[in-house]
Formats: sequence, C-alpha cells, structure tokens
Amino acid sequence: MIAVRAKEWTDAPRRCRLSDAALAMAKEFGLAPHSLVKKIANRSEPQKSLVEEWVRSLREEKLPHRRSRPRRIRPARFHRRNRR
Repeated sequence: MIAVRAKEWTDAPRRCRLSDAALAMAKEFGLAPHSLVKKIANRSEPQKSLVEEWVRSLREEKLPHRRSRPRRIRPARFHRRNRR
C-alpha cells in the first residue's frame, strides 16, 4: 500500500503540472494525490481552474495571513542528506 501511495505522489505532479511549491502546499494540507488528479479539467469542463491555482486558492482561504507560497522549496534530489 505504501509503495502504491509513493508512486501516486510521483505521478501527481507530472499529471497535474504542479510546481514544487504547489506540491508542498498540497502535502501541507494533507491532500491525497488522488484528489489532485480528480481536479484535472477535461475538455468539456473549461470552467475548472488549473490544479495549481486550486491549491493556491485553498492556501489563501485557510491561511490568509501567510505568504502566498511557502519559503524556498527544493526538490529532494538537491538536499544535502541525499548527496554522497
């Protein structure tokens, strides 16, 4: 089950076209990768906003006093712990 969830988290940013900051926001709110994928607009749904805009609007609604994006988010491949 954990391997399936990890694979979903690796596929979600690519399918939803999320930046690293938006992905961090989604994880911060506890959203599941499946809920992000469900928000992808279809051609017959032009009124739906982009997933990244939806995540940012959630952040503005829930945390209006904070910055619109979290502090500098770096992909895991750039962290010092992962370097050898």
